[in-house]
Amino acid sequence: MVIRLGIIGLSAGPKHGRPSPTSPLSRAKAHGLPKDKGYSSPKDLANDPDANMVVVSVKSPLHKQLTIPALRAQKDVLVEWPFGSDLKEAQEIAGLARKQGVRSFVGLQSRRLPTLCEVLEL
Repeated sequence: MVIRLGIIGLSAGPKHGRPSPTSPLSRAKAHGLPKDKGYSSPKDLANDPDANMVVVSVKSPLHKQLTIPALRAQKDVLVEWPFGSDLKEAQEIAGLARKQGVRSFVGLQSRRLPTLCEVLEL
């Protein structure tokens, strides 16, 4: 199986977590993606037949609302840790993934950052 990612979170501006004033099309171009792969909504991305997995890489209060459309479209999802804003949200996301028959993953990418590892050793 070939994994074809759709990524929510390419819009961060120079200060992480702040939306970019640029359009989805210009963000797609900036990341070397085809023009038609810049989406204005998570539902539009979820409905793209070329994506079979969606990565949600934004601040955690938005995880649930941005993940649900992908799950409803029966896409696997990888969500940055924490999975939801609280246990209830995490259970709702995981429950919908199970119901839809898709996989949901939590990304813990920062736990191996060299800087973080060094701080933890102090």
